[in-house]
Amino acid sequence: MNAQEFAKKLNELNASDDMLVFFKDKSLQEAWMTCYRGAWMTWLYVNAENCDLRKLVLCRAHQANTVQHLMPLDCKKAVDVAIAFGEGTATEEELANADRASAKAFRAVANGNHRTGTYSAARAASAATNLRIEKMSASECARYASDAAAGEGYRSADTCTSGFRIKNMQLTAEIARRFLPMPIFK
Repeated sequence: MNAQEFAKKLNELNASDDMLVFFKDKSLQEAWMTCYRGAWMTWLYVNAENCDLRKLVLCRAHQANTVQHLMPLDCKKAVDVAIAFGEGTATEEELANADRASAKAFRAVANGNHRTGTYSAARAASAATNLRIEKMSASECARYASDAAAGEGYRSADTCTSGFRIKNMQLTAEIARRFLPMPIFK
């Protein structure tokens, strides 16, 4: 898909203004290979003709794992089940059970901890175990992982949280390229 066709498709899909600016004058292949935000890449993939649930869950689980060290134990276990589901060794029922467990752990963390890395990491885990393919929530896992990384950076000796966020965005983009095929649009 050339740059003009890709720009038209992005507009049809109601891409964000930031995406339109970054992808301007890029073909789909160039955009996919140069994108530095995993959230945008998973959003593109969910909107594509070739979206596959197992591949999407596998990608989101690995994106969530970028902040595994900040997750409650039940969330870590849930992400492990999501990876197993993506690899074909866990069932939808097992993933649904893991999703419920991660949602419960997230709610426990959410009570009064809305600004911590643990909160965002738990949200990333919850997004990773979600069986739904929804266009609006497709990018949540990578976005929450980046939020968690930035939150963790805020408490570290280096108070430049944007550096932690950008590094995580880049890492989640690399993960998307590893686990997701390039989107196909008609």
